[in-house]
Amino acid sequence: MPDERILACSDAKGHNGKIFETLLELEMIDSHTAELAGTVFEKGGEGAYVCGDGNKTDSICVRYLSGNNCVLVQTFPKKITENMVKMENLIGIQLETVLIILFIIYIILMLIHAGRERKSLEKENREMGYIISGVNTLFTRFAMVDLEMGTYLYLAGTRPENSGLAVSGSYQDLTRYLCGVLVEENEREDFAGFLDRQSIIEAMKVHNDLRYECHVKRIGGAEWKQVNII
Repeated sequence: MPDERILACSDAKGHNGKIFETLLELEMIDSHTAELAGTVFEKGGEGAYVCGDGNKTDSICVRYLSGNNCVLVQTFPKKITENMVKMENLIGIQLETVLIILFIIYIILMLIHAGRERKSLEKENREMGYIISGVNTLFTRFAMVDLEMGTYLYLAGTRPENSGLAVSGSYQDLTRYLCGVLVEENEREDFAGFLDRQSIIEAMKVHNDLRYECHVKRIGGAEWKQVNII
């Protein structure tokens, strides 16, 4: 009741008298906690308070039931609180263990995936090496041409036979050099048309590659060479 008299109790023993006097007598709470909880009886509202060490109760909750003009008092023994803490700690440990196991599984799967990717890359690199070796056997020189900028660059350590031509430079210089090594002068104009930048751009719209066989001058004689534009 609001005057601290016990109206009903869940304890099978039953208690008479005032609530805080009974709790202090049973050493359930300390006097300081009783004083704090008593303010709810005086002012209404609700409150939860932690009891001091050496008491049988760990905490106490007090709530004024204004609709019934009564006060509900709940005490929580230490064993209940300790069991709750133990259960929460156990659940936390279980959750942490599950997370660690999942993390380990994830790491293992990542290592397996990385191993497979590495083997796949090694296989691709090995196959690409075979392709490059085969291409190097077929072609002695490689030049990359930027048709938009009008420049060229020899690749893979190759360079033009004519030491006067730079490894990179203007595409016009490259076409002038290539046309100049042809044996037959009447073929040079034809070859120049084939190498024309705009002609290549238009031809590449319908073809994947272009080829041209030409008779070129070399030291010690003339040779037939094939120019491939890819």
